[in-house]
Amino acid sequence: MTRLPRKTSESERLALKVATRHLVDACGGGINAASITRVGQQKLSDYGNRNVADVFAGIDVIADLERDCGELFVTRALADLAACDVVPRPGSAAPLAPADILARMIRESADVSAAIATAQAAGGWTREMRAKIRKEILDLYDVLAPLKAEMEVE
Repeated sequence: MTRLPRKTSESERLALKVATRHLVDACGGGINAASITRVGQQKLSDYGNRNVADVFAGIDVIADLERDCGELFVTRALADLAACDVVPRPGSAAPLAPADILARMIRESADVSAAIATAQAAGGWTREMRAKIRKEILDLYDVLAPLKAEMEVE
């Protein structure tokens, strides 16, 4: 059977592996993550290993791990490939007090600024710097998106 070219690039597939590694780490590492889903530690390691090119986690494994740790690393990476953002539904998270929202907004904004300043001081926008800045922007977006949705509620 003739295979058509893949629609995802190597760098996009690598981003999925990086997101998977972050997810496993957020679940307490491979041993802990293996205890809450259907695959073992070695398989979880393969899912995040850039040297195991065509092995990726099943959607049920991702759902188990993301639900356990409360972070949507892989879901966001997939949404990013589709040029979409993942935004929590209004009221889906425990509401924060306005002062807590403001504090998180300031902290995340400072993290974005620091990442940009670090990139500039280092002389440019390397791949690693761009990834760090993008992560900080997504963290800020995680604070702003629910706030925006809340402001749209009549």
